[in-house]
Amino acid sequence: MKEKDNTINNSINITERIINIVEYIKFTYKIKTNTALAKIIEIPQPNLSAILNGVEKYQTEGFFNKLVDKYPIINKKWIETGQGNMLNDQTDVEELEVEEIEKLPIKKIPFYDVDFYSGFTKIFNDQTITPSYYFYLPEFHNAQFAIKNSGKSMSKELGNDDILGLREVPEWQNYFPQGEIYAVVTSNDLRTIKKVRRDKENKNLVLIPKPLDEDKFDYPDYEEVPISMVTALFQVVASTHSKKLAL
Repeated sequence: MKEKDNTINNSINITERIINIVEYIKFTYKIKTNTALAKIIEIPQPNLSAILNGVEKYQTEGFFNKLVDKYPIINKKWIETGQGNMLNDQTDVEELEVEEIEKLPIKKIPFYDVDFYSGFTKIFNDQTITPSYYFYLPEFHNAQFAIKNSGKSMSKELGNDDILGLREVPEWQNYFPQGEIYAVVTSNDLRTIKKVRRDKENKNLVLIPKPLDEDKFDYPDYEEVPISMVTALFQVVASTHSKKLAL
């Protein structure tokens, strides 16, 4: 029974990743329907519908190959396993060899010595504020800036006092990869860091905490915030313990 449950969970995860990919492709390349996309990647439209509905026998390597042949920006490994990033231009530096890391352009990241919950709005709204310092770590290659984390609501994923690399998500109202960790800013000046997805009606963002087991009763299973109240969304693209910073 346990083995069967694991298979079901894997199927759900890969289906969600495929749905995210299809939504991204349709939005980015202005493809209006699944029928049009099926024609582009040269598979029958009923097969694509079955794939999006989680029918495993159609979620084949042949389908993945057709998808990445037409859209090479898509990371095939991410679709199949969830490892790395959805897009190939989001380099997963943790899996690069040392010599490959050395070829990356050195990009120093501005660090603001504030935590997201108390000091972020000021630096976000005032571009004249000077960073506390700049640092370089390969895994922060895709971050726009870094700040401190605080609190225990995401302790299974992020440590209290960790340094977080953030990147603003443009036009997130139209599309963002669901199930990832985001920093959310609302119109009533509240800020939170959670795993985020949309609700079924596409009216709210569902915020999901990941506390340690001993703290789980301090947090709800999830909260919902109206999309109309969200003013900015930042993806957490990297994190590290503060002691690791190479200044």
